[in-house]
Amino acid sequence: MTKIDPDKIISGLLGVCVGDALGVSVAFTSREERIANPVTTMQGEGTYNQPVGTWSDDNSLTLCLAEAIAKVGFNEDYFRADNLPRDVKIGNTGKLLSCWQS
Repeated sequence: MTKIDPDKIISGLLGVCVGDALGVSVAFTSREERIANPVTTMQGEGTYNQPVGTWSDDNSLTLCLAEAIAKVGFNEDYFRADNLPRDVKIGNTGKLLSCWQS
């Protein structure tokens, strides 16, 4: 198996976090709106009336998946749909919830 550079993993996860925080305020807007008013800085309010830098469930679930892979390694059998969490609760606490606990 090929060894993966941890810096690349961290860089990828950081990219997800930053991209999500940039995109939350403009979620579900059209391409035309983004062309007319591109996102060039962190913005607040927007679609969900959230403060600047807010991240979404996309980020939370990505970090939960990364945590699971770090703990058990990537095993296709483990990540079958019937093994995934059935009740993932994501609140407005700003904390990463460990959604892989039984």
